[in-house]
Amino acid sequence: MRNVEVINDLSYTLTVDDIVKEMKMKNLPERVRGMIEEVYGLLTDVARPKAVFKLSYIEEINDDRVVIDGIEFKSRVMALNLKNVGKVYPHVVTVGVEADSVEVDKSDFLKEYILDVTKEMILRRARETFERILFDKYNIEKASYMSPGSLSDWPIDQQKQLFELLGDVKGAIGVELLPSFIMKPVKSVSGIYFPTKVDFKSCMLCPRKNCPSRKADFNPELYEEYMKGK
Repeated sequence: MRNVEVINDLSYTLTVDDIVKEMKMKNLPERVRGMIEEVYGLLTDVARPKAVFKLSYIEEINDDRVVIDGIEFKSRVMALNLKNVGKVYPHVVTVGVEADSVEVDKSDFLKEYILDVTKEMILRRARETFERILFDKYNIEKASYMSPGSLSDWPIDQQKQLFELLGDVKGAIGVELLPSFIMKPVKSVSGIYFPTKVDFKSCMLCPRKNCPSRKADFNPELYEEYMKGK
């Protein structure tokens, strides 16, 4: 597959105190801090976050259809975002299969939660590293990204086309696309970066309230602009 690149060990910085802060637990008991330290040690000993990505070119675009390197995507939002863009950067970033080898007592719900939070934080920090590498490599000054499934306009079943763009993702970094279009390891993210002069986040078009993953406020005016005619 043309231009596909792999990073097998994305660096990240994470401390026990970072995890404590993320969990937002007041008056944290020493017993719980000890559990966090235990899980942190287990994960950071083995976790090897990875990424696969490439530079791709837009070949066709219309109202709700975009063809990238011969692969067709259906999305009005994508078409609007990419109408003045010639190239994009599809990618998958994962916490890595090594992190999934770490297990804790499944009857201990708190320790399971700590494990989940810690893997999520490793993934988030590794993605930040990947973004810096990508931007430096291609001299990108500003970019936004979209992910399959983040909006109904670009449903999760289009993970299939994204993986086709990247070739053998499982062979490259161990991420498998399941029949449900969920990735395994679950702590993986996929999407397409695109150069832009303005910030775009899918959350701006999502009216769902009380979403714990929200990265931007819902923008009714932008929603009307992007979704009119659907």
